[in-house]
Amino acid sequence: MRKLLGEKPWILIVLGFLVLISVWTFFLVVAINNQPERLSTPLPEYPAEAVTDGAATPPWT
Repeated sequence: MRKLLGEKPWILIVLGFLVLISVWTFFLVVAINNQPERLSTPLPEYPAEAVTDGAATPPWT
């Protein structure tokens, strides 16, 4: 094995990239399969005086 790596050191680089891609794939699969629960957020309700012509104006104006 040492003779093979001594003659062809680029094999270590290829193996390193394969390990890196494998680890990233593993992390992505785990993250996709364990997504957090999605919560619905209610829309803010504006007071009646903030509504003009059927369009709500932001409260900071």
